[in-house]
Amino acid sequence: MAASKIGVTSNGPHADDDLIAQQCGAHTLIRRRDEAPTDAAALTRIPRVPGSALVLASPGAHRHTGLLAAVQDCVAALRFQHGAEPLRAVWLAVSGLGDPAGRYVSWLHRLAVQFGVSVVAAHGTPIVGRGIGLYVDRAGWRRFGPGSDAQPFSSRFPMPSWEYQLPPLVGAGLVTEPVPAGLAVRPAGLAPLEPRDPRFQIPLNLRFPKLVVGELVSPSSLAAIINRLPVWHDLLVVPAAAQATTADWAARLATALNRGVDVATGIQLMSASGAVRTVVCDADGTELLEPLATILRHTPDGAPPQVRDVAPPPAGWHRQGLCYRPQAPSEAAAAGVVAEVLPGGLHVRLERDRGGVTADFDPRRWTMVIGDEHRDVTAVEVAAVCDLLEGLGPARCRTVDIHVLGTSWSYALSGFEAYLRSLGVVLERTGEPTRVRPLPTFGGPSVRRGFVASSALPANEVGSDREVLSLSPNEVTTRLERVSLSVNEVKLGLDVVPPASEDKLSLDVLSLSPNEVTTRLEPVPLSANEITTRLGPVPPAVPAPTPAAAPALVPAAAPAHVAAAAPVLAPLPTAAPAPVPAVASAPAPAAVPAPVPAPLPTAAPTPVPAAATIPAISSAPTLPAFAPPVTTVSGPRPQPLPTPAPEEHQAPPAIVPPTQPEPAADEPLDAVVVSLADSRPETSRPPRKRLIDIADRDSTPAEQTRLSLSAGSAYNEALAAVNVALSAWPMLRAEGKADYVAVCLYLGRGPAGAVALDEALSGGPEPFDGYVPCLVSGLRRLPTHRKVVLRQESGAEDRAVGAVLWEPGFLSASTQLDVTTAAAELDLLIWPVSARRTSELLAGRAVDEAVFSVGRRFKALAVRTREDEGAPKRALLVRELLTDEDPESAEALARDAAALPRLERAWEQRQQAELRLVDDEDVVARLTAPLALAVSASPAGATHEETLEAAS
Repeated sequence: MAASKIGVTSNGPHADDDLIAQQCGAHTLIRRRDEAPTDAAALTRIPRVPGSALVLASPGAHRHTGLLAAVQDCVAALRFQHGAEPLRAVWLAVSGLGDPAGRYVSWLHRLAVQFGVSVVAAHGTPIVGRGIGLYVDRAGWRRFGPGSDAQPFSSRFPMPSWEYQLPPLVGAGLVTEPVPAGLAVRPAGLAPLEPRDPRFQIPLNLRFPKLVVGELVSPSSLAAIINRLPVWHDLLVVPAAAQATTADWAARLATALNRGVDVATGIQLMSASGAVRTVVCDADGTELLEPLATILRHTPDGAPPQVRDVAPPPAGWHRQGLCYRPQAPSEAAAAGVVAEVLPGGLHVRLERDRGGVTADFDPRRWTMVIGDEHRDVTAVEVAAVCDLLEGLGPARCRTVDIHVLGTSWSYALSGFEAYLRSLGVVLERTGEPTRVRPLPTFGGPSVRRGFVASSALPANEVGSDREVLSLSPNEVTTRLERVSLSVNEVKLGLDVVPPASEDKLSLDVLSLSPNEVTTRLEPVPLSANEITTRLGPVPPAVPAPTPAAAPALVPAAAPAHVAAAAPVLAPLPTAAPAPVPAVASAPAPAAVPAPVPAPLPTAAPTPVPAAATIPAISSAPTLPAFAPPVTTVSGPRPQPLPTPAPEEHQAPPAIVPPTQPEPAADEPLDAVVVSLADSRPETSRPPRKRLIDIADRDSTPAEQTRLSLSAGSAYNEALAAVNVALSAWPMLRAEGKADYVAVCLYLGRGPAGAVALDEALSGGPEPFDGYVPCLVSGLRRLPTHRKVVLRQESGAEDRAVGAVLWEPGFLSASTQLDVTTAAAELDLLIWPVSARRTSELLAGRAVDEAVFSVGRRFKALAVRTREDEGAPKRALLVRELLTDEDPESAEALARDAAALPRLERAWEQRQQAELRLVDDEDVVARLTAPLALAVSASPAGATHEETLEAAS
């Protein structure tokens, strides 16, 4: 049959053979209508890259004769959808399309010139997986554009900062080969890895590379390979073999390197929910252990490893630094119970305890230490342990050894053993604990490597100022002998308890939401709002001399892959090895305790400005420094290019590792501090008082025709985006194209945008003939949004509880609660009734919006105040009123009482979210236009919240 272009609805007998474009998060999947979207879930998890668009063709689309025409139509639609954020590059994941010896080189060049963008096409076969982005093995991606035809560009999308700094190496009997997360090391003579190998599925991190060790190799040989890598100081070693996870192997690697090295405690995998897990597996792939300490730092001086990152907390607990704390309110939280993560397990104690014990890492079992040896074990600690075991699940319970410290513990433990037996746990008393040892003082008796951790925790940790124990190992072992419990076998008949927290403690960016990633086309940082600290070479550790008193600790800088107390995504590090000063906006990294000869005072933590914690949503990223010049094309939509017929089936080309171009050296970046006061936009318009008379009805065919004729080229550009939406969402009816075009124009810039329309509705003519009736009709055709939406105001006018606010014209709100604007002083959280969702029509935008039609009224229900400095302190919780609803009627008060708990839950979610700063002027103007005050409806002598309580 004839090729069907994307966005064209076919009612013929072969309609299932048409190609459609499905929006998957910020990206697009081209597939046959009758083909299952098998890659949609993985594509949705790939983060959004500002200024870039990714288009993936399914296997069925590869065999369709209309694929190239569909790609061209899709590029045209994406160019319009980006609107205020110019589209600089389009990545086409079509197997073999970027082959420099193929037949599509001239077509790709013409496509780049026609739309004024760089076209990056896959030379080989793209590989999609959880957390690995879109990877083209060996052959890589090639860039096409003016003066840069078939230029080798990258192997990964999104492109990490270290893309050009991991050359394939051969030496010391080892061979390295690229994988999505970095490099994999194998002994020479073994077969190359295949895409289905688990090492290909290790999550990609845009900030630092990972060196994956799949077989047990010699630490000295591996050290020789690491020393030849330009990014050796930022490298994270990930052992995929259980033998390489032992503390002895990692310690010998640090000795061979003569410097500290960070080693993961197992292989890293991403689950279907997007959570990154670190597990130890045997040769058959069976999981042996899921460690709580996920990254350990090993040093060459024989000191025990230090915990650098930890797993997500169990249900009912939250993370604080390298510890878990019970969630408040609870008896354990009131008593100050804390679970400190040790290299080989947990220490459950009270906050006032000195601690001073550790557990060495074992790839098959982990240790839970309870209490402090200088006091009795309390009942609240035992209850906290029971909660921990339930939250950690049966898989971890099967591999735990429990050691109880203290001298008088019988009363507190009277019900502990019975409780564990009720879960099927078989306990056996042991004469000597195998992995728990005290922390020695400096110059004290030596202990075996692996049994002693660092001398103290970082300065930001709980109890970091405590003294270490001055007891010999024999004294402590004597006290432990009669109170140690070893769980040798657990037989639980319960299902695995899923984690209740969705906190992603790993810094693997592909486990985050697409809107949380800021990267660019080249492997250098694009965002100037956040700068991370890049480490220089780490000098060899030297044992400290023995002082007379216990030494103080000076925290040292941590590499990029060490999580802080609340890990967030930071921008990419620079390519230059020189250190960059830290910024107030970056979270403090986990400190590395390093002993020094003399005590030093502990510096007070520097306060972090409120504005610095909000990463900006860049509306117009700059072009790369070494990118070719881009020609911008405007005017009416270009005519389709003549497209050569694609081959029926294209075999993968010969795989030759391309020579990557040497990136241009960037100038060193200075620290940048975001000042919201300096970036505030112009003051929004004052609220209107006059009602705008616009009929709420469907548009007529005559009005639709007048709009298409008067809008001209703007109509044609918006129509391309509408065609893509119609093909992806069958619920959008094709007969409403002109109405949908009007909505696209309203959410864009120019004479028909929301800002210009507000001015026109105040007394001027409408931008295009028939535009307003089509806009009203288009909103009526869109789905109703049934969740809380967000607006903000920057004026100082107080909003009283019970007041009725209204907007005579159209009103926009964000459906995402994690955004904010620079000048905002008040959050408006709205429970909507008539808002229409626009994400189905224009997907992949920085802020998804819902639009209210003209003349809507809103009633203020409550005012809430937040304590932190990350967003406006005050929030007004409002409900949209029904048409002609009396705000003080009994029915209205009942609706108020029903809406208020939903608004409060949304307000709590916003408090916990990491906010993104919106700096696009049009979006800011739409979200911050002030509402007019209609009437104060509060009864005299009573607050509105009291009225709600009475109504409920």
